[in-house]
Amino acid sequence: MPKRKPRLIILKQEISKFDNWFKRVLLREKSAIYAHKKNELNYKFDQYHRFLDALESYDMITVQDFNQSLNEINQKRIKEEEDLAKTIWQD
Repeated sequence: MPKRKPRLIILKQEISKFDNWFKRVLLREKSAIYAHKKNELNYKFDQYHRFLDALESYDMITVQDFNQSLNEINQKRIKEEEDLAKTIWQD
């Protein structure tokens, strides 16, 4: 019987070491995952905040204004091409 007690104690100690190691590794991994997710969310929030700040500095235009300016640019380009064609044909 005396030989059995030390074996049980040694077995209990080994199981305890493994259990402590497993908890330590598992908890460390969970805290690392949590910290990574927290950093990821903070980075995304910072990106979104910078985007909103940049958006405030731009003048927003409507689709109608865009189409009107596009039409003006096209008309100017057509007029320049016509002027160029006139100058070429005059020679």
